[in-house]
Amino acid sequence: GQYNLGNLYRDGEGVEKDYTKAAKWYEKAAEQGHSDAQYELGNLYYFGRGVAKNHSLARKWYEMSVEAGNPSAKNILRDLYRYVPKYKE
Repeated sequence: GQYNLGNLYRDGEGVEKDYTKAAKWYEKAAEQGHSDAQYELGNLYYFGRGVAKNHSLARKWYEMSVEAGNPSAKNILRDLYRYVPKYKE
């Protein structure tokens, strides 16, 4: 439910679009191991939507999502490691 609420705020479906609220709900779900929420939270940190841009936190959430089996996160991490040198740290 928390993940779905994050989606509604991210997309502005039935509520005013609000990335800050989306991040709040994604984080609640992500901390409980929801791999899609971890991925979406990584996206928000990567692009600085609703939260301060922070590539280290983006990587943290993407990696947690990969560990939970999310193929989308696996693909983005592969690309980040390949094309963005700071991700290799």
